[in-house]
Amino acid sequence: MRPKPSFGFPVSLVLSVVLAAAGASAQQSAQEERVRIMSVVGKAEVKSAKSPNWRPARVNMPVKMGWDVRTYVESSIELRYESGTVIKLGENSVVTLSKAYKETKDAGGDVKMKIATGEVWGNVKKLVNKKSNFSFETPTAVASIRGTIPHFVSQPRRDLIECFDGAMDVTNKASGKTVRLEDKQAAVLVPGENDISVSTVEAESTPWSETTEGDADMSLSIGSPASGEILEESPVTVKGTTEPGAKVTCGEQSATAGNDGAFSLSVDLTVGTNEVTVKAESEDLSKSTTLILEYKPQLTLSVKNITDNMEVMAPELSVEVEVSDGAEFSIMVNKEASASPVKLEPGKNTITVTASDQWDNQLTQEFTVRYKESGQLTLSVTSPAEGQKIDTTLIKLQGTTARGASVTVDGTPVTVVNGTFSDQIHIPDEPGEFTLEIRAELGGQETVVERTVSYEPVREELTLTVSSPRDGEVMEQSPIRVAGTTTPSAKVTVNGRTATVFSDGRFTADLMVTEREAGDLQIEVVAANEQEDMTASINVQVGIKSPSINTSMPQVIVVGQNQRASKNDELTIQVLDRTPNDEITLSVELNGGSEDEYAMEPNSYERVKLEEGKNTYLVKARDLAGNVSGVVRGERYYLPGPLDIEVNTPDENPYIIDDLPPMPRDVGGIETDIEVEIEDQIGEVPETILYVRVQGSGQNVQLNKEPNYVYTGRLRLNRGTNQFVIEVEDIAGNKQQEILRIIIED
Repeated sequence: MRPKPSFGFPVSLVLSVVLAAAGASAQQSAQEERVRIMSVVGKAEVKSAKSPNWRPARVNMPVKMGWDVRTYVESSIELRYESGTVIKLGENSVVTLSKAYKETKDAGGDVKMKIATGEVWGNVKKLVNKKSNFSFETPTAVASIRGTIPHFVSQPRRDLIECFDGAMDVTNKASGKTVRLEDKQAAVLVPGENDISVSTVEAESTPWSETTEGDADMSLSIGSPASGEILEESPVTVKGTTEPGAKVTCGEQSATAGNDGAFSLSVDLTVGTNEVTVKAESEDLSKSTTLILEYKPQLTLSVKNITDNMEVMAPELSVEVEVSDGAEFSIMVNKEASASPVKLEPGKNTITVTASDQWDNQLTQEFTVRYKESGQLTLSVTSPAEGQKIDTTLIKLQGTTARGASVTVDGTPVTVVNGTFSDQIHIPDEPGEFTLEIRAELGGQETVVERTVSYEPVREELTLTVSSPRDGEVMEQSPIRVAGTTTPSAKVTVNGRTATVFSDGRFTADLMVTEREAGDLQIEVVAANEQEDMTASINVQVGIKSPSINTSMPQVIVVGQNQRASKNDELTIQVLDRTPNDEITLSVELNGGSEDEYAMEPNSYERVKLEEGKNTYLVKARDLAGNVSGVVRGERYYLPGPLDIEVNTPDENPYIIDDLPPMPRDVGGIETDIEVEIEDQIGEVPETILYVRVQGSGQNVQLNKEPNYVYTGRLRLNRGTNQFVIEVEDIAGNKQQEILRIIIED
């Protein structure tokens, strides 16, 4: 199975894109195609053609013609063209969008991308116009594409160009030779050579293909090691990124991705080829990918219990051999194959130990061992040496004595086989000197050897280094990832919270912060072991521009919101926000017009001028982090007054009636019509008149509302003088009165 391409290995790739131009005049009339950033993992930056400065790349940011884009270690970025083409950059990549002219049915598109270094995938949409071209250029080749999924990798000794779908023409820049790559074919070009080597891509594996199993919406990217990499050590740490909080498994190992999606797993390898499958799961989504890793440990050979020119008293000798993983060893004594324990001849013996691995590497060690026959009691202690310094509570005892002799160490018997003895002697875990008494006895003979050793246990020196965040750094995201290194056995806390310490001494902790910590924040990191502790303090600035920190929503309050009308021409608005030092932008839309914006401090007031008459308003607020308040809608009448009363009927005041026919004085029921018109200096809001009434002569008459501020009614009259008070009031509390006299003369 072919290894899955990965963005996790360092490459030095120089690519440039060559597109066939449709002519200078056609390009001048062509429209620039819009390009935007789809996704950013890790750290990526952009630089315009007119600026020497790089700036952080953000999702949905436009990338224009002539701009540069670059990624850092364990980072990637995806660019989407207006046509639907997607370009993905792996880590440590730099590209330039030289041209980006839009393709139409009438005019050919001209898109040119130069890639200075890194690894690039493309998902190029099929070109509609035959005049359009889409090409990539490496240091050795030019690849012209009309709609395919290409993959480019440049390594120091070769360039690899793969076609996963569609077709593309690859031209050797040195010789001009051109080959066509069809579906699932690859071309390899070597700098300085004129040929192109074409082979078959055994397994399809692209950022958009189905070779990585799982859901399309689930992301999973392996940063290191790269698939196909040859490793000399096991276990290996697999690092990558996926959805934040996802569970990541590899065999029996599991980890939880951090808030930035990063994860790492320690994986044991077997010698040779390993298929390592990494799976990420989050809620109902999952995705897995398989790495092909070659474990090729460096061949090592160590013979533990034999030294050159050693002398033994027994005819047999155990040979203790250690070799690297997967390696084998053989033993020869005096040029004849043997197995441990080996048989020795009296006098000089040559013992040869050879280690070999599956890649035909070999290591050989040769020893001279003298076997001395003796009928009398002998005792030789080869380990420990006198005065030897040790750092563990186990002392390795080895030596020889006469055949049939017994051996004790401080009175405790040890096993003797054909005159050879070996054992592990335990001592108390107390630093200092210890003396061992090794005694051999045979047929009444006795001999003693003493060995004094010095025990000094290794105490790990406590260290603590905080690598991030940096002192004085402005933090705009929560949680804050605190990371560094310490002694592997130490325990680490960050502001009292326990951090995760890995086997290599790396530690991480996620420190949650909210708007309550805005401003200066001291991060105290404490590392401690059984002997001591160390403290490192980092001072950072917690910003409030990120919604992950600044979580509180502004609240808009319109003072007197339930008040329908006012004599005051101001609408008073307060914005509440519990984030210290936040900056509030108040948006006010009055009477359906354009929005006016006002800069405010949290919990302050803003007064907006009203127009005379009816006002409708729509008010909202946002803070530095983009948190937006609820929308407050309402209406407020500004009625400055005064009100005027115009009496239309009767048409005179006082009004004298002298033409009634004679009638008895006890006759009642004389009535007259009344009509008044109200003026409010506005003339457009008759609905604001609360009431118009007439009082007098024992009457309280509520006049009827007619169109256009007109009010009518009937009044009952008595002979003589009838005096009435006409009173009007609007909803803002403006009042006015007018005296009306009607006189009936006999």
